[in-house]
Amino acid sequence: MIGLLATLVFSGDVIYLLQAKQNHIMTKLLPIAAALLTTFALNAQTTLFSEDFNGNTNQFTMNTADMGSSTAGYNDWIVNNSYTGGTGTIMCLSFPFTFTVNNTAQQPNGITGAPTSKYMHITSDAAASSGITNGCYMAADGLCNFDEYYFTKMTTPINTVGYSNTTLSFWWLCGGSATAYGEVYYSTDGGITWNAGSGQYLNQGSAWQQQSYYNSNFDNQASLLIGFRFVNTTATSGADPGFCLDDIMISGQLGMGISSSVNFTEMSAFPNPANDVLTLKSNMNGDQLNVTITDITGSIIRCESYRNSSLIEISTAELAAGCYYITAEAGEQKSTLRFAVTH
Repeated sequence: MIGLLATLVFSGDVIYLLQAKQNHIMTKLLPIAAALLTTFALNAQTTLFSEDFNGNTNQFTMNTADMGSSTAGYNDWIVNNSYTGGTGTIMCLSFPFTFTVNNTAQQPNGITGAPTSKYMHITSDAAASSGITNGCYMAADGLCNFDEYYFTKMTTPINTVGYSNTTLSFWWLCGGSATAYGEVYYSTDGGITWNAGSGQYLNQGSAWQQQSYYNSNFDNQASLLIGFRFVNTTATSGADPGFCLDDIMISGQLGMGISSSVNFTEMSAFPNPANDVLTLKSNMNGDQLNVTITDITGSIIRCESYRNSSLIEISTAELAAGCYYITAEAGEQKSTLRFAVTH
């Protein structure tokens, strides 16, 4: 973060396999198993949108004017695989100031292409002019740089008609401050109107964090857009990096019915990647939390029920190394995110 004041500062119900000892018992179980498999198929999350930024093009339009944002400010959204900081010089009130940008945290194995894959992030023009293009930002100081906002959004809307439990997940970093932070928005009218999604993203500059949330307003929409905004208003302190994003995904369940009420659920899991234990953190209400783990093909690996609490420890010791999806459900609240296992 570049700031200018007097000086420049940078800174389970468990599912058991039924084994029949007698053929006639097995015959009776087959229809039940078929029904269960049908239910599992209906509950599988379908990927409706996915962007990992590793291609030559991506599905986002950056630096738009949405939500009062700047299209050519002193910070910008860019995509690259730069993680190295450095030093440079900036002029303010005709005086040169030297700044230092720290390296951006490398990515965990749960992110596609980790540890140094391409990602979408805020970079300051001053840093870029000095050959530094990793995740960083120049803070609004009210002296040489004033309040600005920076918006990036999906280029093309997706159609979620017929889908429920539509969930947005993404990996993020942001140091920031109380006046410099990331936000999530969604639009169901082609970007004419934007609605605030989850809260503020800040104070997470040293390690990538995966975030997932469900909002029933995502369900059954002919046009759904997701946008991200970096707020940069006058601050006396702050920390790099600015808002950084990767592996943005939207998934939903087909044919599961549409809820008329708004249910907002946030969930995170750590450590990610996990070794022997994955800790699930959620704000879901209810006495029981149903957890389902599936592999990347959608096959169910495990279903378990837990007494609901804000933190739940789930054993991953018996899971093979690789990527999985975990879905937590309590009543009408549901959220899905991706995690990795390494041994």
